[in-house]
Amino acid sequence: QLGIGFTVCTGREYATLDAYASQISPNVPMICNNGAEVIRYPTGEVISRTGLPALPIAKLLTFCRQRGIDYCITTPREAYFMPGSSMVPFYRERWAEAQALGRPGLSVIPLAAEALLPQGSFNKFILRADLPQSAPAVEYIYR
Repeated sequence: QLGIGFTVCTGREYATLDAYASQISPNVPMICNNGAEVIRYPTGEVISRTGLPALPIAKLLTFCRQRGIDYCITTPREAYFMPGSSMVPFYRERWAEAQALGRPGLSVIPLAAEALLPQGSFNKFILRADLPQSAPAVEYIYR
């Protein structure tokens, strides 16, 4: 009412934010994926998007698969997981919230061990730092 801009700035993916944004009604673009995306709500117009390079993502995916390390890789519309990933329930809840609002949400896709990631823009490669088995992947990233 006073002409002050209000938005959301978060590490989460735009496609998982409908339940929050619909309550807040941001009037300036939302900053998502830790700043890698700037998107206008509710149209979804991408103002800026910086994706992760495919080759390092593929190498880290191979590393995690060989060691059974839980992961999630997101694109603007999908979230790919190791089969049995502990992160799936969170993303399924966000998908259900988006569906309830008539929005597409972020598709939850288990990625079979031999499957290749699709070509495209990757937003994030998520590892759970609270799981001790993730430590080798964190070390791999930093070397």
